[in-house]
Amino acid sequence: PNEQIRFEKQALSFTFNEFLNLSNPNEQIIVTPPLDYPFETELKKFKTLIFQFNEKETLKENVTYSINFGEAIKDFTEGNAFEYSYVFSTGDYIDSLEFKGTITDAFTNEPVEKALVLLYSNTQDSVVRSEKPFYFARTNKQGVFQLRNLRADTFKLAALVDKNVNYLFDLE
Repeated sequence: PNEQIRFEKQALSFTFNEFLNLSNPNEQIIVTPPLDYPFETELKKFKTLIFQFNEKETLKENVTYSINFGEAIKDFTEGNAFEYSYVFSTGDYIDSLEFKGTITDAFTNEPVEKALVLLYSNTQDSVVRSEKPFYFARTNKQGVFQLRNLRADTFKLAALVDKNVNYLFDLE
């Protein structure tokens, strides 16, 4: 019910059967592969969430996209988050491979929370400084990440704590 093929760019409307709050959508909502322009969200009548692509945005051909709402959608009364994601493909099928693992600090061996795990279709060493990843996920409190709806391909993997949220390794 939350997957679509042959998707053409349009506003998405999600109606729920409970009253909702929208909490930090720009921080919580993750679209992968990343979009080139910021999206907009709006909550109408406390039950309908509108997701709007930027008018300049161009979706890639034959690519599966995932919109993960993180903890942005919350029950109005109880405040608990409603985990929801929407998957669509601009092609004829939904990519279905998955990759999961755990990120730990190399010095302390402790799990790294809120690290970005990045997959690049370009496998050059400098790609982490020059391009946004094709897929990405965030780690949870235990350092666990899961990348879903991946296409069959060869990728370069990197993980970083991205404090300025630009999806690039830009330290000196």
